[in-house]
Order: sequence, then structure tokens, then C-alpha cells
Amino acid sequence: MDKEVSKNIELQDDEILERYHAIYTAVVVDILHEEHGMREQALPSNLLPLVDGTKVAGFAFTIKGTPTHLPEPEDAHDQRAAMIDALYPGSLVVWDTCKDEGTAHYGEMMTAASMMQGCVGAIVDGGVRDVVRIIETGFKVWSRYRTPASMADRFNISGWQQPVRIGRTEVVPGDLVFADMDGIVVVPRAIAEEVLLRAEDRNRAERSWRQIIASGLSPAEVVLRGGKF
Repeated sequence: MDKEVSKNIELQDDEILERYHAIYTAVVVDILHEEHGMREQALPSNLLPLVDGTKVAGFAFTIKGTPTHLPEPEDAHDQRAAMIDALYPGSLVVWDTCKDEGTAHYGEMMTAASMMQGCVGAIVDGGVRDVVRIIETGFKVWSRYRTPASMADRFNISGWQQPVRIGRTEVVPGDLVFADMDGIVVVPRAIAEEVLLRAEDRNRAERSWRQIIASGLSPAEVVLRGGKF
């Protein structure tokens, strides 16, 4: 599909998410790098899914907070409830914990409440607990570590729906976040549709190249014909 045509197509949010599920993160990262000069859109490799084979796409709902040794504020539970209430269908939590190492930021109760809001998953640059029960729900979670320790008196939420930074990547509320077994990629919302269409084009082309390689064409001949390894 022509790039100019791709820019003029407008898709509904649910169709965008559905079609991202049909491709894979590596081709999206390549499109962002090669066609948009964006080299740092893949999140850190230590963010791993709770279940192998998991794939998710959603619009970033960002959360930021910091570890603490002080008693949590009296309104901490009200604050967390307000945050979860702000989730929406198709949202995907992206949680910046300021590199916290000792707290579970997602657990069974938050998972159940998030699902009721239509949230599709969570990318937590921190910890999770109640892992077995989260897995049983089918909620898609990526995290750095697991711990039974709750946020109480250990972690304060400072805000949500504001730009955050995970590794070298800035994540803005509403960005398209796509994760699979290779990792996680963040696509700026303004180009999410264009990148999708270009990635679909690349995906179709790569299927053809796989067939050509399987037919016995040498690697050198593949490159001469425009293929890449």
C-alpha cells in the first residue's frame, strides 16, 4: 500500500487494536526506526509477560509513583480507586515506578477492578503479586519482578495520565502500546494508524520472502532481489 494512501486512512480505535494483534512487535519497531527515525521505542528487555505467548495492544494509561518508607496517606485507597475508575475500554496501563525494587504494584484486586473498566492489560516497570490468580483471569501483564509485598507504606502514587519514561522511551497517554513474546513497543498515537498499515505491508512482503527462501534461493540471491536478513 502506498505510504501517502496509508496516511489518509482513518480507522476506529477497536479496529486499530484488533489489527495490531495480527502483526508482531519486531516489524513495528523496524518501521518506526527506518521510516520515522525513532530508535528508542522498544521498552526495556527485562519487562516480561506473566504467561509465555501473551500478546496485547492498547492505548497507554500512564501511572507514576515513588517508593517510600513513610506511612501511606489516609486517602491512599481513595486515590487508587479514583485512578482505576479513570481507566477506559481499550486502555493499557503503563506504570513508571521510579525503579522501585520491593513492591507489588498490581495484584488480584486491582486486576479485577481494571478488567471491569475495560482495561486490556498492564505494563508494570515494577512488581506484581497474586500471580496465579491474575493468570487465571486472563489479564495480560508484563513486569520486572514478583513479590508478595503490597504498596501499603512502601509506595505512593503521584499521578496518572501524564507523560512517563520507561527506560529510554517516553510514553504519552493515548500512545499505542503493543507487546508480544519479543517485547514491548510504543507507537505515538499520531502515527499509530500509518505505522500499522506500513507494518501490514511489510508483514505481507516478509511472508513472500519466507516462501522464496524456502524454495531454495541462496541468501546472496535474496539480498540481490531486495530481501533483508
